[in-house]
Amino acid sequence: MEKEEFLRLLPKLIREDNEVKGAIISALSGVMSTKSDIEKIIEHSDKRFEELLKHINTGFEQSKRDQQDLSNKIDEIIVAISSL
Repeated sequence: MEKEEFLRLLPKLIREDNEVKGAIISALSGVMSTKSDIEKIIEHSDKRFEELLKHINTGFEQSKRDQQDLSNKIDEIIVAISSL
């Protein structure tokens, strides 16, 4: 059987012959990701993204507190200088 003929028959064999379908799935299982594999990767990525967002938000909140502290100190210095 030539390659062209095989490629023409392959879709029909996959649909109609479970043995052929199983053999193809087995052959591809080591090189292709399954839906479950992809779902696990997405779930893991979602968790990492959530952790990153928490870290970023914590940093922004700390930055806001630091900025407010600095602003308060500047105000204190201005008041101290004004009273001289």
